[in-house]
Amino acid sequence: MVKILFDISKEIVYNTYRDSYRKGERIMKIVINACYGGFGLTEEAKKALGIEYSEDIDRTDSRLVEMVETNAVNIADRFAELDVIEIPDEATDWEIDEYDGLESVTYVVNGKLHHRG
Repeated sequence: MVKILFDISKEIVYNTYRDSYRKGERIMKIVINACYGGFGLTEEAKKALGIEYSEDIDRTDSRLVEMVETNAVNIADRFAELDVIEIPDEATDWEIDEYDGLESVTYVVNGKLHHRG
């Protein structure tokens, strides 16, 4: 789990999902829950990832990202709708924000807060 403290006096820039990045810019992919209910994986997905609990996996784990992007297995439990969001790789800090199970990501680039989700 990533714990980050943000300076709330800084400007927050809200971006819409799937903003395009400059050609050649590196990105980080993060799995979030895109509906109310909460992040959760099916037993089949947990077994494929070699974990016991949904919370045991890093949300940037390349295996998890690939499973969500390709729908390789039935991955999301009945209360989840998993999605992959992209943030610039030069983000210095980031955290997953959650409200009633619906998740988004706040991250810092060049000293400014950005929000995606």
